[in-house]
Amino acid sequence: MRFIAVGTTLLAVALAGCGSSNITVTMSSPSPAVASPGAATPSASPVNPNAVAFNVKVTGSEADPAELKTVKGKEITLTITTDKDEEVHLHGYDISFDCQAGMPLTKTFTADKTGTFEFELEESATHLGNLIVNPS
Repeated sequence: MRFIAVGTTLLAVALAGCGSSNITVTMSSPSPAVASPGAATPSASPVNPNAVAFNVKVTGSEADPAELKTVKGKEITLTITTDKDEEVHLHGYDISFDCQAGMPLTKTFTADKTGTFEFELEESATHLGNLIVNPS
């Protein structure tokens, strides 16, 4: 557990140095899987109606869900869980998820750009899916 806490702290410090001060990072222990095939519709936060959450599971070279849709101005909480240690990169927003196998990694950011933004396995440049941000 000490390694995870130190790793999270180092990751948060590294992100702060990148000028991306509007990104929040959390890591948590794996929880029981909840089936949500094709569930690309975000779940609304009961606390903040302007916030949406996506949970993406990466198995091999495929993501479920592979298409995430929202509108500009929303606060997005994106949790990615992979089946092996690898980096998932969200282009356009330039957000990297340095995932550890089976360990959900969550980042929160504001959808301040419109368009279609690819997320991929960084090392192999394998396309996983898209974040689609429509005008508000």
